[in-house]
Amino acid sequence: MASFLHIFARWYTIIANLLFLFFFIACGLFCGLVIWHPTVLKQFAKEHVHSRTHKYQTGEEAEDAVMEAKELFGPLLIGSFWACVCGTFLCGLGIVAAAKKSRHILWFYIILFSAVLITEFVTLMVFFGRPDLFNYHLKNVLDQLVTNYVSEDSRDSTSRALNHFMIEYQCCGSNDVNDFQNAELFKEYREKHQIPGPLNPTTCCALYEDRSVHPDCTISSMTKENSNIHRGCWTEILRVATRYGLSVAYGWLGAMVVQVTIIVASAHLIWHKKNTWGDLNQWYANSDDQF
Repeated sequence: MASFLHIFARWYTIIANLLFLFFFIACGLFCGLVIWHPTVLKQFAKEHVHSRTHKYQTGEEAEDAVMEAKELFGPLLIGSFWACVCGTFLCGLGIVAAAKKSRHILWFYIILFSAVLITEFVTLMVFFGRPDLFNYHLKNVLDQLVTNYVSEDSRDSTSRALNHFMIEYQCCGSNDVNDFQNAELFKEYREKHQIPGPLNPTTCCALYEDRSVHPDCTISSMTKENSNIHRGCWTEILRVATRYGLSVAYGWLGAMVVQVTIIVASAHLIWHKKNTWGDLNQWYANSDDQF
């Protein structure tokens, strides 16, 4: 039985690490392409985003909205990229240790892997216990978009990104239309072009199922019936972020269970000779040998 467990633990460590290695490489390549090769994102915007928003948004506007979203989540993408690099190194270390039957390398691998696992556990506990700590930063990003908003037809990336969110999620501002009272650039634009009426962006107008704009919605005649002025984007974005966040968190939790089994299998490989010899001192004296 001991021999079978030893063989199983070794191959399980190799195969499990190999699967994680493929995942980290694929994830790292994706993050790298998104960060340093914007053509990929532009193609995505053209094929997927614009195909759903073509009735109210040009292809160029869709591209700018996606690129602005990339800039907003740039730190997260960069952090994910380097996490994938570290994960690739760690998995490679585990594969080498199990393949070469090196007890010293396996010790180093288990120490690093345990530290990573503890960090993952703390992060997930914070996510489930205090999601407001994560939501706070996302809310700040949305508030900044509203504060720096210029106009409905402005070509700046911030305005295009917010216009895209408001039309796509049928919402207005961060909390409601009153948020635009703090948008100084929006005020200056209206004054410069002598546009009368309240600070109500026309992208807050409601859309029919065919994505056409409600005919009764104008800057001065927005109501709950023909617009989204009382429906903030934060509620919608939080709903979407929570759905995807929970999906990632539960998937991550499942991966952590597999990681624990990898550590157990690796620990079995390290301590295997103690069971064989029955003498801990003798096992330690020969610990430089392969397992």
